[in-house]
Amino acid sequence: MRFLDFGVNQLTVHKSLRAGIIFFLLIYYLICLESLSAAELFVHNSIGKDTNSGSKDEPLATIQQAVRLAQPGDQITLLPPRAVYRQSVTLHNKSDLTIEGNLVTLEGADPLPQTGWEDLGNDLSRRQLPRTVWDRHLLIVDDITERMGRTQSANAPAFPKPEELIEGQFCFENIDEKQGWLYVKGSIRNLEWAVRPNGVATGGKTERITIRNLS
Repeated sequence: MRFLDFGVNQLTVHKSLRAGIIFFLLIYYLICLESLSAAELFVHNSIGKDTNSGSKDEPLATIQQAVRLAQPGDQITLLPPRAVYRQSVTLHNKSDLTIEGNLVTLEGADPLPQTGWEDLGNDLSRRQLPRTVWDRHLLIVDDITERMGRTQSANAPAFPKPEELIEGQFCFENIDEKQGWLYVKGSIRNLEWAVRPNGVATGGKTERITIRNLS
């Protein structure tokens, strides 16, 4: 009986050991499978092209294109470090993505060229521009944002008339549903016009998104 008992116990141990080995091999296989399926997509705002593959040697130009191509588990890496990206991105129905920003800054404004302005006299200039999203017009003068007392509220005060502007102020008059006139009192140097409402937006069923080192 002792021999039979020993044999049964040994058989049970062997079965348990075999089951444990199979379990750990299965876990290891799943981890390897996940690591093999995960990809790293690279974005470079100055040398990239959205027709590229997204590899480090062939980076994309926009974060949005990288998000379109990304699959769950992928990482999007922004290059070069500390660059200024004048773009925004929307994550719609995306999950399990990581965006490594590399200290990149998303900038919502674009520089206004000094050409294309109409001189109205009395230090007042104007140029035609597309209307911005929700007509939330912001002018950046020497890195300082000028809101003209307006907020995102529907009850924001109206712009003053062009002839009422003082040095450093602006106003915007709609021409039609797409275009308008930007009036600026004073210098037209070092001006930027806010054209993007936000840096990162989400929509749909978006979950488990990790964003690091991005401002």
